[in-house]
Formats: sequence, C-alpha cells, structure tokens
Amino acid sequence: MESKLLNIMDLNDYCLGRILKYLDIEDLVNFGETCTRFREVLGEWINVLYPEFEIKKCYGLHEIEWELKLFFIVSGAIQRMKFVIGQPVAFPVNRFCNHVKSMDSLEYFTIYVGYHDVWQFGIIDKVLSALTNLPKLKSLIFSCDTQRTALFIRRCKLH
Repeated sequence: MESKLLNIMDLNDYCLGRILKYLDIEDLVNFGETCTRFREVLGEWINVLYPEFEIKKCYGLHEIEWELKLFFIVSGAIQRMKFVIGQPVAFPVNRFCNHVKSMDSLEYFTIYVGYHDVWQFGIIDKVLSALTNLPKLKSLIFSCDTQRTALFIRRCKLH
C-alpha cells in the first residue's frame, strides 16, 4: 500500500482556522500573504481570533506595523474595531481610510483619543469621513482621556 504524504494544503478550512489560534500576529500576516485560500481562511476566522480588532497608534510606526499589515489583509471581514490614537507618528492615514471605506462587514467602531493635539492632524476627520457610508455600521463610539480632547469632540459635528 502506498502512503500519501499530507501537506498543509490538504487540511480543511476548519483545521486551518484552529491552527491560526496558536499563531502570533507576524505569522498570521505571513499566513494571509501566502495564497488566496489562506487569505480567505484568515478572513473567515479574524472575528474569532480578534473579537475586537485593535490598532494602537500610540507608539512608533514600528510597533503597529504588524497590526496594520494584518488589518490591510482582513479589513473587509472585520466586524468590531477599535482605533487608539496617541502621540502623533507617521501613519498611512489615507491608505488606512481607503480600507475603512471598504469595510462592508463593520458593525462597531470605537475611536479612543489619548492625545489632545491629534485634531490638528486631521486624522479623525478623515476616519469619520471613511465611515460615512458603511452599510452595517451600527455604533460609533468616541472615547478620550483628556478634558481638552473631550471639548473638541463636543464641537465635532457628525453628518
């Protein structure tokens, strides 16, 4: 009897999804960039792996590099997301917002502002504009940790 060697492509999508639970973010990105099938499996499992997908723009760009890469791969499947804005750093705002515009599965979005001068960079205006026409968006939450930021939020007019 001839034995057949199995490889990862022989596993069904459920088995692949269960394996994803044990990978760190860098390995998830590499998995999703491997082939179309793996990208689709990752998209199907992203809400299990990350019940609330979070991008923390609080440190340097290097610290959020992997979060952004994963976001760019699976943004279309994310249902809940939190965007944390801290100290201003170089951030691909336009690319980020272009992906947000196409997030047809997004239902809940939270913006947490931890830096009071963030408004001068226009990040929040761009993100709000990107959220405008999303079909499933049910909730948009602003949260902040400074009184000055809270005053800016109160002045902000949402259409």
